[in-house]
Order: sequence, then C-alpha cells, then structure tokens
Amino acid sequence: MNLFGIKKTTILYLIIHILSQGLFMLADFIEEKYNESIFLPIGFLGIPIILFVFYLIFQFAFKQYKEQYGKKMIYNLLWFSIGTIISIIVCYLIFELDFPVHQARGGWENFLNGIEYMILGLMLNVVNTASFIIIDTSVLIYNCIKNKNKSME
Repeated sequence: MNLFGIKKTTILYLIIHILSQGLFMLADFIEEKYNESIFLPIGFLGIPIILFVFYLIFQFAFKQYKEQYGKKMIYNLLWFSIGTIISIIVCYLIFELDFPVHQARGGWENFLNGIEYMILGLMLNVVNTASFIIIDTSVLIYNCIKNKNKSME
C-alpha cells in the first residue's frame, strides 16, 4: 500500500540518512586511523547542514510545503524517525560490535571513545526539529499572509 506516496519518500530518506552516517563514519575512521582530527569537526558541522539543505530541497523542489498539514506532518515524522533509527543502529554497531570503525577501549583516556556517534544522533535530531519548526512556521506565515491578501481583493 502506497499511503500518500510515502514508499518512495521513505526509501529516499533512508538513503540520505545512511549516506550521512556513512560520511561521519568515514571522518571518524580517518580520525581514528591516521590521527587527523580536522575531519571529525567538519563531519559534526557539515552533516547537519547537508541534512538541513536536503530537507529544504524536499520541501520546495517536491512541493511538500503545499501538502495538507496532516500529510506534511507524516513526512516530518518520517524524516525524524528514520534519522533516529539509523542513529540508534549505528550506535549499537559501534559500541557493541565495534564495527565498522574500531574504537580504542580500556584505560582512562578511552572511556568516552565513540561517544561522538551519540552526540551526532542527538545533534541531528535537534537540527531536524529546528528545521521543521523554522521552515513550517515560515511557510504557514507566508500562506496566511497570501490568503489574507487574496481575501482582501
């Protein structure tokens, strides 16, 4: 069943979130393996910005902002929940299975090693929530002003 065209959207959102986590894992791998610490901060700052840009693209290129409010909330919840689920899976892989990026364990200096994945997941949820609020509120205000101007004519 293709409820509101969500099947294609789900696959697209899933691919984007997997690629973003993959980019972050690559940055962490370079940092862990070669001790180049410049890539991890770029990943922390760049990936949420990239996801925010993708969210803007989905809203305006695919005209999701014109959807009914209930359908739009389904898209937003889908975006948020897929990001959360992918982050939880990645944290499990890193902490429990030590895969795909080996994290140093043991000793006082390594007890927080790997925490960047939890921080990234939390940060992505904050950025997603902020982007929902900012963009949806802006579109709502714009539509209210446009409808008010139409009714005045």
